[in-house]
Amino acid sequence: MNKPIDIAVSLVLHNEQKFIPRLASALKNQTVKPCCIYVTDNNSRDNSAALLKELLPDAYVHLLQKNPGYGTAHNLNLDKAFRDGADAVLILNTDTSPETTLIQTLQEFLTKNPDTGIVAPLILYGHSNNDTGIVQSFRIKANFRRGTIKNIDDKKYLSSANLPLCETVNYFSGTACVITKRTFETIGGFTEDNFMYGEEMDYSFRAKNKNIKITAVRNAVVRHYHDWSEKNIDGLCREYYYINRNRIRYFKKYGISSGLLLFVANELVMLPLRLRWLARKGGKRFIRAFYLGIIHGLKNVSSKMEHLNLYE
Repeated sequence: MNKPIDIAVSLVLHNEQKFIPRLASALKNQTVKPCCIYVTDNNSRDNSAALLKELLPDAYVHLLQKNPGYGTAHNLNLDKAFRDGADAVLILNTDTSPETTLIQTLQEFLTKNPDTGIVAPLILYGHSNNDTGIVQSFRIKANFRRGTIKNIDDKKYLSSANLPLCETVNYFSGTACVITKRTFETIGGFTEDNFMYGEEMDYSFRAKNKNIKITAVRNAVVRHYHDWSEKNIDGLCREYYYINRNRIRYFKKYGISSGLLLFVANELVMLPLRLRWLARKGGKRFIRAFYLGIIHGLKNVSSKMEHLNLYE
């Protein structure tokens, strides 16, 4: 019988104090405890790091003096976790809550299925007052030539969705995922040029090219309490700016000229309808952010400077 593997947890903080108590409670209540919790704080201005350390005193917390983004921070955690002896790392957004058996389920699955290099848990929509079984993501299919994804199970109900216990997929969500040491040693960490958004497409594409198996596992359940709203214009601008910019950077990085041409051609054809939609959703700021993302992608603008004053 194979020895149970050691699973660590990777968290990245940036002004997310309100989410930490729920996440810390869920991690403390796991039926199988993580071998360690690694935390990188991306220069939070609230009490995020101190509160997490108070609630999870055994966590390793690394404080940064700037915000380098999602990929860089998780890479710091991944590198240290694997150097410390972890066999796999569970990456979680701070606005999530894993079910109490999550790590146990992942441990059992990976111990029995060592050919899997990345695990995609079942992610359900979380609600503060009444959690439901509505699926946010599970089986996701990527079209790497077009840089698009199809979320097969989006908005299905867990009770009636007839989800398989596990299924091989070609894409995973960075909201919650597991990366094994073998995968990290084979293809490295996340791209650090994106700042946010698009890291999963890049990583899944590299995994495909190295024949690394990604498996969606139904009994590994995480709830996502993302409080994003279309009324948050800053968030809307930030999201679409980075999605557009990083999608183009992905095409250019891997020489997928057909995808790039198709994307640009589609935006030109859709321009009148797109402008009306952008104006209705967020006005001039949203229009500027959307198309600035495309321009910066075409110019191959890096992520380390422009994000601070994007809408001014």
